Amino acid sequence: MHATLPLLKATDFPPIRRRVVETLQVNLGYKCNQSCVHCHVNAGPTRTEMMDGETVQDVIAFLKASGVTTLDITGGAPELNPSFCFLVERARQLGMSRTTFRNASDPIEVPPKSPRRPRGTVAGPIFDEADPMPLCGHPR
Repeated sequence: MHATLPLLKATDFPPIRRRVVETLQVNLGYKCNQSCVHCHVNAGPTRTEMMDGETVQDVIAFLKASGVTTLDITGGAPELNPSFCFLVERARQLGMSRTTFRNASDPIEVPPKSPRRPRGTVAGPIFDEADPMPLCGHPR
């Protein structure tokens, strides 16, 4: 491994300072109903890696303790994760802003085990809490 710290110290680039963490981005898995060549995570229908419910509980605990104000949910198609609706509902209960990046090819396709589907706004492949889309059981 190359020693990079000396190279960073010998620069006139202004120092980068971290402020408060405002957004938490969570990838719920690589399963997707499409297999697009441009996908940066190589998601697709044959991918099986999904965040489990225990890890989703850890995410919720972090959201409660951290002061984060926005939950950015991504994946392959994050709504295919069985814990998607649970996570979105808990984020809503915490008063968080939510954004989900998805392919939007089938806005009703969500995990069959989800008791309710949270609603969001579709603007191309993105939705947030303002959309009247019938995700997680909320009607249009």
